[in-house]
Amino acid sequence: MFGLLAWSLLCLMPGIASSFPDDAPKVELALYYESLCPDCQLFIRQQLYPTYLKVSDIINLTLVPYGNAEERKIGDKWVFQCQHGPKECEGNLIETCAISLLKNISASLSFVYCFEKNIEGSEEPTTVAQSCAKSLKIDYDSIEACVSGPLGNELEHKMAAMTDALEPQHQYVPWVTVNGKHTEKIQNMAQRNLLKLVCEYYTGPKPKDCEKQEFGRCYKKVFPLIELKKALRVAAPVMILFVAKMKFKLCMLSVLLAALPVFCVGTPVAAPKVEIALYYESLCGGCRQFIETQFYPTFQKVGQIMEVILVPYGNAQESRYGDEWRFTCQHGEAECVGNLIETCAISILQNATSYFPFIHCLESTIAGYDPVSAAEQCASQFSIDFSSIDKCHSSAQGNALEHEMALKTNALNPPHYFVPWITLNGKHTDEIQNEATFDLLGLVCDTYQGTKPDACQKKESALSRCYRHA
Repeated sequence: MFGLLAWSLLCLMPGIASSFPDDAPKVELALYYESLCPDCQLFIRQQLYPTYLKVSDIINLTLVPYGNAEERKIGDKWVFQCQHGPKECEGNLIETCAISLLKNISASLSFVYCFEKNIEGSEEPTTVAQSCAKSLKIDYDSIEACVSGPLGNELEHKMAAMTDALEPQHQYVPWVTVNGKHTEKIQNMAQRNLLKLVCEYYTGPKPKDCEKQEFGRCYKKVFPLIELKKALRVAAPVMILFVAKMKFKLCMLSVLLAALPVFCVGTPVAAPKVEIALYYESLCGGCRQFIETQFYPTFQKVGQIMEVILVPYGNAQESRYGDEWRFTCQHGEAECVGNLIETCAISILQNATSYFPFIHCLESTIAGYDPVSAAEQCASQFSIDFSSIDKCHSSAQGNALEHEMALKTNALNPPHYFVPWITLNGKHTDEIQNEATFDLLGLVCDTYQGTKPDACQKKESALSRCYRHA
């Protein structure tokens, strides 16, 4: 009797009852894709993998690497023709074999994510796959045997059959279904905010990450008020001098402008560029993710209509000691060094087309390296003289430049409380932040008032897709 009563009480406790196997069913999420479609790679990196890491307990994931390929039977073997060439067929086969042999979807997705993150058109799929298998401690010999043997051929045919059985038939990849269903609304939300989509479809108690429904933000820590007051007292004279200098410069500028003649021309003035400013810190995972998946790819596509502003300071704090500023960074001393290196690169290289590739490279590698070593490698990759950046970051010049980044960050209105913090033409709202986080290309294109670049014209509902050849 006591045992029955205890069991009844346990079942009445929502936190415990929710863990039993009769919970709400998992969300059936399926991705139909092909290994060398850049838009599939972007979706896996930007949406699928981060979402799965956050809420894997409520997802039943199916991966189908076939996409827009075609197959035909020759003798006792299936022959595949892929939209992006033979290497894509090989990549599809490798991933198909990995999915089948690893069995555990978490292990399979980690391998697929690594492969899709590192594969490029010039890379050999086998080389990339071997590297990923090694880093994940996966036996690649069995995968290789599967790829080159009849097992892989038959498994890929099954992927073809699953893809061809889609209803409605797929028009492009990535093609997403939820609980076996595909609609344009599901597709658009999946590509914009898969986490939100999965959380909305799950009918059980929501995981904590569903309540947040946001990707990687590094929130500002609350520092002791007394320490901030000390820092402000020391910084106040410097701020007064800074403001006085700015007023003088503005006054002189107005005098010069008044003296200039006015010219009227018949040709229309080009539309102003869209100003996107990113306030961030070098070791914040969410900042790195935004740079890798949104900011840099958008700059590559429509950089000609963008005014890029990078402010590497974030949630740091500064205080004055003698004739120098000292910085305390949320992710430790290495982050302060990373911020300084990027600040110096921005100042020395000046042009975004020069410093942005360097910063993108650094943010992609800095987590696993000493910041100076990572920066040196990236500088070498882009034929940048690192000696001047190195000298700057450890000198009074770098110290003063980083203080300027602090001033820019502290002048934000409204004040930031997390990073990455994004402004559009000097303005920050929740709507701007959310749209930039998930579809910066669409935001830039929609904001620009001039003739849209080709990349804006090609975007499909601001989302990237690889369409089937007719």
